Amino acid sequence: MKKKLALLLAVILCAALTAPALAADQGYKVLYQSELNFRPWSSYGDFVAGYSSDSESCRILRWTGSGVEEIPESYRYAQLESERYAIVNYSRIIDLRTGETVVPQDSYDSVSVNGMYAMGTKDKEEGQERYLLDLANGGSSVRLPDGTQSFGGGRILIREDVNHYYYTDVEGKRVLTLKEGVRPNSYTNGYTAVSVVQDSYLAGYAIMGMDGMYTATFPHPRFVMGSHYPTVYCLDVPASYVSYEGLICIGEQTEDEKTCERYGYADIHGKIVVPCEYSRESHAFRNGYAVVMKGVGQERQCGLIDITGKTIIPMGAYQDLSDVSSSGILWAKDHNNRLCVLEVPVTGLIDAPYAAYYGEAVRWGMDTGILEGSIYQGGVYGSLFKPNEESYILAALGYIWNAKGKPAPAVTPELAGDDGDGVNDLRRMIQWSKEQGLTWGDGSDDLMDGVKPITRGQMMFYLWKLAGSPAAGAVSFTDVPAGSEYAQAVAWAVEKGITSGTGNGTFSPEQHCTRGQVITFVYRAMSGK
Repeated sequence: MKKKLALLLAVILCAALTAPALAADQGYKVLYQSELNFRPWSSYGDFVAGYSSDSESCRILRWTGSGVEEIPESYRYAQLESERYAIVNYSRIIDLRTGETVVPQDSYDSVSVNGMYAMGTKDKEEGQERYLLDLANGGSSVRLPDGTQSFGGGRILIREDVNHYYYTDVEGKRVLTLKEGVRPNSYTNGYTAVSVVQDSYLAGYAIMGMDGMYTATFPHPRFVMGSHYPTVYCLDVPASYVSYEGLICIGEQTEDEKTCERYGYADIHGKIVVPCEYSRESHAFRNGYAVVMKGVGQERQCGLIDITGKTIIPMGAYQDLSDVSSSGILWAKDHNNRLCVLEVPVTGLIDAPYAAYYGEAVRWGMDTGILEGSIYQGGVYGSLFKPNEESYILAALGYIWNAKGKPAPAVTPELAGDDGDGVNDLRRMIQWSKEQGLTWGDGSDDLMDGVKPITRGQMMFYLWKLAGSPAAGAVSFTDVPAGSEYAQAVAWAVEKGITSGTGNGTFSPEQHCTRGQVITFVYRAMSGK
């Protein structure tokens, strides 16, 4: 048993303050209102950069949980985009967690922060010199080759000439050479928007993966054949980037419009997710939400939508909105020029937006501690949930056991003296699961079978068994035999609203469950909601 456990572990490595909260069905709360005249610009966590009427310099504010305080210094420039290193003052970068300077002021003429790295530029008489700055190591720099364009996703984009580009890794090794005429941008979250030139004309746009293959293409109207001029779409190159939600800003171009005036959002396969009805100034998605604009100049209005296109903050409710932070905070300027702190629901995980079908379940799992603990018990990967990964049996049992409050088994298993990686919790969970009749494999209950993927049929059987194996009606799915072990479980799950099948009258009982599906099934069965 001890050897098997060791092998297993090796394999799976606020209430309203100065303003009352709005009704929950409005989708957001007002946490704070101040008389401070402040226009928010860019936010990171509980920090925001913006401008006020009494200063032309950028100012930095922080939400303390009960009020707003100003960072003592004013900053001319600020970038609040990276994981840790954010505020830039004439190329000075400070660590928001410690306040320490990582890159000294005036070291570079401009700096672009990207995660744990930044790209610094110095203007010389003979041209620009660019450096890659390793922020995790005190801003140590490496001179980049001539022709370097940008950095993102761990790759450096280099231009050989007007029609030829290639990428290197951070060590300078060439990892991808592009075809002639492909003009790319920086990678974000594994994808980049590219424009394609053919015969000196712009032929169209594409979304490209790390392997250089296109996941979607958008031809330019000039290259669309046929007597009827169709509606075509173009990427907002180079401003577009693929968000963690897998969405990218896209513009609509028609026969009567030479430029795009309406923008929406598409997924990486080119499917339009949010119709094109917003202006170019609309933001990319951050933490499951996007700030969108309509109109220009004095007529401009802003609002907030989720990844389904649902309106969270109506257009025009506020004059300005910042992006949503990972903690669900956003900053706003109301029509009385007051600074407001707003809150929307987030999961706290960058790849599990609240609006996703599993978002509410993930948030419940985070709030109740069900997603805490080791990966083999269904825990998270730092700031990632990885909802589309296959879930294995022990992880599904981990969700169930945690949701039950980690009940002690009737028979205490042999416990380890060294409880590293929660191995004793794993042993208690396995023993309890067996006592409940939640088994796996061919009946041998070999521990390594527990890291096999769990099927949809197994998942329903577990939940049904824990509910007391209640009687249910007839099975309504064509691929669930009436005499199968999980037939009554599936019928019961449908009656309880836990599942509705996979479409076209099928349930797909042998299909592997993803982590997103498993936590959703557990939430629907055990949350009491």
